[in-house]
Amino acid sequence: MSFIIETLKHENPTIEDLLTCFDMVLQDGNVAMIKFDGERMEKSHTVMISFPGKKQNLGLIRNDGDNLKVMLTEVLQKYVKTTNIA
Repeated sequence: MSFIIETLKHENPTIEDLLTCFDMVLQDGNVAMIKFDGERMEKSHTVMISFPGKKQNLGLIRNDGDNLKVMLTEVLQKYVKTTNIA
């Protein structure tokens, strides 16, 4: 998980690094989703992390918007705070 923290410290992380971080969230047993919704004219992307099983009490982290890179960054920042991995 230190890769996630180090990536988020960068002023302008690459989309590839953010997607690698998102994959690490998945590998930790969580549900990670990126959705593109062509029906919506605004906020047509959704980035979400949910916590199954015993971690359900952590809730749901979700962001809707148009800039995927910004949204991934914001959701990962919330993930770090929620899971206390910092």
